[in-house]
Amino acid sequence: MIVGQFAVVDGVLYSARYSNNRSRGVGLVVPGDQPRPDGFTWDERFGWWRDAEWDEVDEAYEIEVWARAPGGWVVQVDDWDEETGLAAVVHMTYVQEQSLFGRYEEPAGEPPYLNHRPYDLMSEGEVPGDQLTDVRSVRRDVDLPGRRVS
Repeated sequence: MIVGQFAVVDGVLYSARYSNNRSRGVGLVVPGDQPRPDGFTWDERFGWWRDAEWDEVDEAYEIEVWARAPGGWVVQVDDWDEETGLAAVVHMTYVQEQSLFGRYEEPAGEPPYLNHRPYDLMSEGEVPGDQLTDVRSVRRDVDLPGRRVS
């Protein structure tokens, strides 16, 4: 399962991190178990890291994934761990209309196997990937400053 933020720089696809204001550029990430790429430094949180200015970026996009978790609840997949097969998921009561599913196409209440955060109107946790069904994804291109999204 592919999920997350990505950027292409000099023809190479990287996992990426960028903020909502996106004013300065993008952080390029290479997993820590890989050899150190030129120009990258070690970051305890992400592994190998390099800041790239927007004019270096060929394209940037996010793969957003939604699925049905056990019991029929609609969840957004935030992360996927290939080694463990676990998906980090979020069930957001107040933004389900942003999902790739129709509004109200799920049971009432919160999934009992996720940690409910009532003040944030959400539940989060991990679900085995093989228990997710009806997986849907969409690519959302990031508008690069000074350029049009194709």
